[in-house]
Amino acid sequence: MNVLSIGAFVLGGLIIVLAGCDHLQTSKPIIPEVWQPSLTSLQEFVASSPVNQATVNQRELNDQSQYLADILDAQLFIVYVQLLQTLDEQNREALFEEQKRWLTDRETGSKNAVVSTGGSLATLEYNGAFIKMTQDRLADLKGRFHNAP
Repeated sequence: MNVLSIGAFVLGGLIIVLAGCDHLQTSKPIIPEVWQPSLTSLQEFVASSPVNQATVNQRELNDQSQYLADILDAQLFIVYVQLLQTLDEQNREALFEEQKRWLTDRETGSKNAVVSTGGSLATLEYNGAFIKMTQDRLADLKGRFHNAP
């Protein structure tokens, strides 16, 4: 099993566990504050893999950008859940609605970033926009989480 397969397996399990949690309505945290799943090393591995060399094909570039997008999306999900845990019910609902709107905006923005037509470059363009928007949202929510009471 390669590093990406292991990472995908771990991320999938984490997302399934967190998605099934209905404990957000209680004051008990579902993610310990000191626990940060280590996705950084996997993210760095994907970003620095040999796919950055000029001898790779478009499919490999598309795959690498998708892996990076998936890793960042998982990181965003973790920070989102951690932030939810710090909020009262009214602010939790507001963040939930805000996140729903942002997810729609990310999808639209990623689609609008595609300028290529009829080729495999469109996937890379979509993923590039998805990655950038996710990085920006991740920074925003991290800032709020670290400034939460």
